[in-house]
Amino acid sequence: MKFCGTEPRAKRSWSGIIRCWFNILCTLGMIYLAALVFVLEKDLTFVKVTGAIDTIVLMSHCALKMVSIYLQQPIMFELLERKRLHFWDIENSSSKEKKEYRKKVLGYAQFVILFFTVASIIACSSFGLQPLYLRKKVLGVSTYIPQSISFYVLAIYESYALFVVCFGIIPFDISVVYMLCLISVQWKSLNIEIKNILDSKIDTLEDQQLFKAKAIRCVEHHNFLKRYIEDYNKSLSLGLLAYILVFVISNCLNAFIISSGPELRELVRRSLYQCNLSNQFILLYAIPAQFLSTEMYRSIISYYMFLRTMGSNH
Repeated sequence: MKFCGTEPRAKRSWSGIIRCWFNILCTLGMIYLAALVFVLEKDLTFVKVTGAIDTIVLMSHCALKMVSIYLQQPIMFELLERKRLHFWDIENSSSKEKKEYRKKVLGYAQFVILFFTVASIIACSSFGLQPLYLRKKVLGVSTYIPQSISFYVLAIYESYALFVVCFGIIPFDISVVYMLCLISVQWKSLNIEIKNILDSKIDTLEDQQLFKAKAIRCVEHHNFLKRYIEDYNKSLSLGLLAYILVFVISNCLNAFIISSGPELRELVRRSLYQCNLSNQFILLYAIPAQFLSTEMYRSIISYYMFLRTMGSNH
């Protein structure tokens, strides 16, 4: 995120503002060049039209995510501070079940982050490095080519734009999957804690006081997690909306291009891009969200049993 100037900060720095808006303007320039295809291109073909649309969608995706993160920098910083101060320390917990779940979920997150980072770099490289490995004057991204601009200057500009896409989108998605996994670990720990409270025996006044203290701790953490998720969802709303729109449009567009039977080079490139986009949705969003929703659903049952045990006054 530092490369794009969108790292979480309590106060925005001038260097971060300059980096962020420079990269956003870079993607907007690519959108402008792609839009010129429909206005100035004399020999419009199917490949040029679909390629220009795909470029506009991809660059819009990157620009909207960078704008979203930039606007939410102070909020994201506050969320990270709240996580640091109020998340339960599972790593040093005495509960084996909590540690095993944490290891499983964070292990998944680390694998997915590594896989997606490598896959994204390969996908962007397959577009941006075409002039090098094909040894032809072929641009990696479908845009209008002005006669007044040198091919090599335009190739460098487009390669940088793809670099911005790669390292502008990846940090956003990595932060989402990692945070979803961390929150699911907290919910799992809360459910385990409630279960342990319900299984405990209350024989003495000291046991009763300990029971109430643990119960209050669980209620407070439950309410904290609910507020935390609400605030986190609000901070990501614009970026996730951009992703959903891009995911739907790009899936339809690439499926149409692949079904039309393009040449082998274009088929391989589109297939790699489509595979990476689908993996991104499933691995980075769907599965971590399922981890969280499963534990939140279980907490409803645990909380109901907990209230029954506490009595009608709690």
